Amino acid sequence: FLDMPVRRSRLVAAISERTRQDIIDHTGCRPEKVVVIPDPVADNISWRPAVFRQENPVILFIGSTPNKNLERVITSLEGISCTLDIVGDIGAAARDLLRKHRIEYVQRSGLTDEEMNDKYASCDIVLFPSTFEGFGLPIIEGQKAGRVVVTSDLSPMKEVAGGAACLVDPLDRGSIRAGVLKVITDVTYREDLIRAGFQNAGRYTPATVAAQYLECYSKILNDL
Repeated sequence: FLDMPVRRSRLVAAISERTRQDIIDHTGCRPEKVVVIPDPVADNISWRPAVFRQENPVILFIGSTPNKNLERVITSLEGISCTLDIVGDIGAAARDLLRKHRIEYVQRSGLTDEEMNDKYASCDIVLFPSTFEGFGLPIIEGQKAGRVVVTSDLSPMKEVAGGAACLVDPLDRGSIRAGVLKVITDVTYREDLIRAGFQNAGRYTPATVAAQYLECYSKILNDL
């Protein structure tokens, strides 16, 4: 499923440097054959003004597969006054853990694009401490929505964040907790990240990404 299409293609686009390196490592293809073109941030994600609820922030958490790190997030938030807004299906074990650690939460799945836009607009923090990703779209979606982002100090998340997110060790509950508390309590730090996030999200507009694909197609045609 990987070797044959890579072998037959003139050029391969990967959504991050991490994915690019994985393709090279697993197929042995020439490094110059694989180029990085990121995912675009959707046009439907929009900024809405809101006052940060420091006393009881809403923390948006997207995804429920093991790599999304929900179990560590739940245990790291114990004792922090907040509401965890989970987008994704969760099972009985996760619900038991939420009750055990006394985490106030809401949960929904199967949301439309507009409902996701509403989720970003109604949250205070986007928490995305994933242990593994090909890209990490919620990072730039949160930034475009004007919300502070806490994500993993791992590739590709830290590159996608572009220096405009609070980076934490996703395998360390203490690090996740410290990152969340820092963006809650440090107003200057939080506002600086939000401003930088707006700028970073500009790197991922559909027009910008489309131009990169057009450049690839032009290169292929010129090489024929």
